[in-house]
Amino acid sequence: MTAHGGVVRLPGGRVGAVLEAGGVPVAYRPQSDARRLFDAYRRWLRETDGPLVLSAGTAPIDPAVLLGPASDVTTAAEAVARAGYAEMLALLLHQRRQRRVLVLLATRDEPRAVDQLETRVQQAADGLAGLGIRVERLRDQTLFRGMQALGWSPSARAPA
Repeated sequence: MTAHGGVVRLPGGRVGAVLEAGGVPVAYRPQSDARRLFDAYRRWLRETDGPLVLSAGTAPIDPAVLLGPASDVTTAAEAVARAGYAEMLALLLHQRRQRRVLVLLATRDEPRAVDQLETRVQQAADGLAGLGIRVERLRDQTLFRGMQALGWSPSARAPA
């Protein structure tokens, strides 16, 4: 399978795009907040038109995201402190995982299919972001890997 930008041609004449979304913890929220979030997610599902595939899993948490840029370190003492903090983060996060949800949106291969897909992708991403969920559009190699994670065959090809 090859991915062109953020769109891939799927078997059966469809074109697709993949969003990667994080999660929102609900277990420790007050019941009313959890219910409001559940209702908003249900509404998002109902409003998301056309073919949709969700695949939920977990991924390791990269300590580098919490560490901050090395360019902020200006003294030897800060460098030693940063190294200690990096080691502590690695130990604390060793067994921790983050939610990873792949959202495949697809449409028929029609003359304006890619334009229609782009509109759907933007609406889906905006809806998830409105729920407080981090969303990233997969492109090129990340799209290829996302499609593989969804179980799609490498024989799929990108639209012309």
